[in-house]
Amino acid sequence: MEFSDKRASGRLKSMLCTARDHALLKGIRRERMIVSESWVNKVDALARVDIKGRSRTGIKHHRYSRMHVVLKEGPTREETLLKNRKKALKRALVSAGVVREDVPIRNPRPQWAWMSDTGDVDDAQVEAQVEISADDAPKGKMTVEDALQQVLKNALLHDGLARGLRECAKALDKRQAHLCVLVETCTEAEYLKLIEALCAEHKINLIKVGDAKVLGTWAGLCKIDREGNPRKVVGCSCVVVKDYGVESEGLHVLLDYFKNR
Repeated sequence: MEFSDKRASGRLKSMLCTARDHALLKGIRRERMIVSESWVNKVDALARVDIKGRSRTGIKHHRYSRMHVVLKEGPTREETLLKNRKKALKRALVSAGVVREDVPIRNPRPQWAWMSDTGDVDDAQVEAQVEISADDAPKGKMTVEDALQQVLKNALLHDGLARGLRECAKALDKRQAHLCVLVETCTEAEYLKLIEALCAEHKINLIKVGDAKVLGTWAGLCKIDREGNPRKVVGCSCVVVKDYGVESEGLHVLLDYFKNR
């Protein structure tokens, strides 16, 4: 523990050292000793006579309070951090905010304005797109769908996902994306053309899925109940992976899939 140079910190350190010595005498192991409880009582005041000049007196009020601590055996800091990390891995994270995707694009940036003007994308510039299915992988190996789900989960845990049109377009335009996942059933044609054009321009791998609710579940836009089932799923039409997080079997399957397609 670290203490400041103030006078009160010295008193607090002395109290904790005394409590530690008492706990050791009672048989509590030093390496597993933690502060279980700590509280301060109400401020009390002691009245004392204050002698002044010319035969005058007054009353001084000396305010004080008492602090109490209870030391017990418990989990160490490393064990607590490991427990919290395992708990976070079991549950999907909830997005801090959701970008609406059911409205058309308004006031696009200058470099995207040509999309709404022409309405078409040059087929020669659009990179071949991939539509995933469970039969794409041979037996005994992870399917492309399972691999994509694992990659998105790892990226979510390492804060490497961009969700929604605004975040995805920004990541694609800045060339921060490694992978883009797009829902092919999106009703906004300009939405699809914009994402496809950005991926083709910057040569970013693009893969398509069929359901926005499924992609929203993979991207963490839901809540997980006690039984592990997703609830209150928010549909998402586009997800961009900016950081894979860790290397996994799913990542190697996806990279081989894009390489051999």
